[in-house]
Amino acid sequence: LDAGTVTLTASNKNWMLPLAGGIAIAVGDDSYGALGAALTLAFVHSDVSASVADTADVQGTGSLIVSAKDVTEVISVAADLAVTSGDAGIAASVTSVNLSPSVQASIGGVDNFDGSVYLQATQITHVIDVAGTVGGADSAGIGVSGANINIPARTVQASIDSDADVDARSQGGAVSDPLGPNDPVQNPLVRGVHLGANTTDILYAIAAGLGAASSAGIAGSVAVITTGTTTDLTEAFIDDSAEVDSDDKVTVSAKARFTTTMITGVVGVASTAGIGAACTVLVRDGTVQAYIGPNA
Repeated sequence: LDAGTVTLTASNKNWMLPLAGGIAIAVGDDSYGALGAALTLAFVHSDVSASVADTADVQGTGSLIVSAKDVTEVISVAADLAVTSGDAGIAASVTSVNLSPSVQASIGGVDNFDGSVYLQATQITHVIDVAGTVGGADSAGIGVSGANINIPARTVQASIDSDADVDARSQGGAVSDPLGPNDPVQNPLVRGVHLGANTTDILYAIAAGLGAASSAGIAGSVAVITTGTTTDLTEAFIDDSAEVDSDDKVTVSAKARFTTTMITGVVGVASTAGIGAACTVLVRDGTVQAYIGPNA
């Protein structure tokens, strides 16, 4: 393939709003109790890839730009109310978001350009997970809630493959990510050979419970966030035996940003016994690496 500037982009965006709610009310002389439950479950797997094949021969008078990007945004809410004049009001709510994205930008073969060679892989996750319950009764009011965010397996990778032959003469104007923000600080112009892999997580897990009764008010809540229980890899690399020539800079960069807010709260109210328990659990395991192979 002979051309001026060659641009390959692959982009995916998920936006989801799972909602679940329940109301159980039993009032009267014959009321025994009220039971309510709310549940939301979300499972998302994204596979986004932009690549030049190992057998390709691509040449151009401009630049080669390869960019892959995945964005997942979720707001998940589960809420439940169970109130009775009878013996027991029991309310439970659980919300769970499970994500496993894969994002890859790679080049192989022969790639000769008068301009620059630019590769970028980006994955962004923004989740708000909220669960709440109210349980009220004459004898025992029970409210239990749980919020869970799980990213067990993720790969974000920008690479020049083994045995690739890349020549960037770095002439002409600088280039940036066509899928990136219109901000020169976050998406700067570069010249030469650039490989970047970026991961951003902004996660909120919130759970609250209320149990109220004349005898026993029992409330419990838990918020759990886990990442990388199988693998969570953000990497940029020039593979072994690749040949890369640049008349300007060669940049290999991998970055991961993780921001989370976890809130749990309970209220147990009764004239005899009020019981409340709240817990947050965070398990994070990830690898971020940038490297050049030994024989590149």
